[in-house]
Amino acid sequence: MPILNRLLSELPIGQEIELSIMRDGKEKILKVTPTERESRESKQSELKEWGMTVRNITFMMAKELRRKNQDGVYITSIRPGGPAGDAKPSLMRGDIIVNVGETSISSLEALRDATKNMLVEGEETTSLLVTFDRRTQTFVTVADVGIRELNDPGLEVKKAWLPIETQVLTRDIAEALNTPDRKGFRVIQVHSESTAEKAGLLEGDIIYRVDDEPLTATEPEHYEELPVLIRNYRVGSTVTLDIDRAGEELALDVELIRAPKLPREMKKYRDDNFEFTVRNTSFTDDASGQWEPDEVGVLVDEVKQGGWAAIGMLYNNDMIQEVNGTVIDNVDKLRTVMNAVEDDQTDVVLIKVLRGIYTVYIELEPQWSTV
Repeated sequence: MPILNRLLSELPIGQEIELSIMRDGKEKILKVTPTERESRESKQSELKEWGMTVRNITFMMAKELRRKNQDGVYITSIRPGGPAGDAKPSLMRGDIIVNVGETSISSLEALRDATKNMLVEGEETTSLLVTFDRRTQTFVTVADVGIRELNDPGLEVKKAWLPIETQVLTRDIAEALNTPDRKGFRVIQVHSESTAEKAGLLEGDIIYRVDDEPLTATEPEHYEELPVLIRNYRVGSTVTLDIDRAGEELALDVELIRAPKLPREMKKYRDDNFEFTVRNTSFTDDASGQWEPDEVGVLVDEVKQGGWAAIGMLYNNDMIQEVNGTVIDNVDKLRTVMNAVEDDQTDVVLIKVLRGIYTVYIELEPQWSTV
C-alpha cells in the first residue's frame, strides 16, 4: 500500500491517465483524471456575529457524516452567551447549518454573504430563522445575530461618603480588643489626602457614634449600618464621629464628600477584532494598592476565550499602559490606537501591561484574513 499511495500521489493533476485493473479475473483499462487531494478537514473560521466557529464540509467529512453532498456549514464551537448559544433551541458543536431564512447555505462563504445581507442597518442584532441538521434530524431555531453593544449600567445617584473603609466590630473582636461593650465599626483604611485623613482618623479607630446617634452593629451582616446612615447627609456636610482609640474617647469632625464612581460605572471599550474589553480605572482600583499612584492605563475587564488577545496571553485585571509605543491613559485613547491598528492591518501589536508588580510585554499577531 505505501508504494501504491506514493505512485498515486505523484500522478499529474488534471491529466487523463489509464489504469489497468483486474475485475472478475479479467483485465480492464480505466481512464481517470486525478484531482488535487482535499484536506480531511477544512480551515476553521470565526463568525463573531453568530458567536461561533465553523468550517466547510469536505469530501471526507461528508462521507463520515453520511451526507449526500458537501452542502452546509459545520459548527466547531459555540461561545457561551453568544447569539448561537442563546438561541432556543441553541445551536451546538456538530450541528450543520443548511438554511438561513429562505437562503440555502452551501458553504461558509454563502453563510457570510447571507449574514451580511440580512443584518438590518442601524440595529444591533437581527432575528434570523436558522435551519440546521443534528445527526438525522432537522431543526429550526431563531438566533439574534449581530454584535451587541456594551450595556451602559448608568450612574448611581451620588450620595455623601465617608472616605474610609471599615469592618463591623463583632462581639468576639470587641472582647479581644478589651472593649466588650462597644458596638460599631473599626476603621481598616483611611484614604490618603481625604477629608477623613485631614480630620485625624486613623486605622484601628472604633467609630461608635455619629452625631450623637449610637451605632448598633455587632455582626458581619450589619456592615451597611454606617454607610446607610452617612448617605442620609448632604454632600459637603460635616458629621461628628465619636471614636475609641486604644481606650481613649475622641470626637472628630469630618466633612463628607461625594461618593466616587463604582468600577461598573467606568467607561468601557470593547475590541471586537482581538476580543477583549477594558475600562477606565476607578477610585476603588487606585485605592486598592495594586499599583503605584502615578501609574496610568486601562484595566482589562474581559478576555474572550479563543480570541487573539487570549492567545497572546492577555489576562483579566491586567493594566494596559502602552500599545505599539503609544501611552494609553484612558479607553478613548485605546480606541483610537486600535482603530489605527485595524486600518493599517498591523502584523504585530505590542502591548505593555502592568500585571501586579511585573511589567509584561505581550505580542499579538493577528491573521487579518480571519479577524
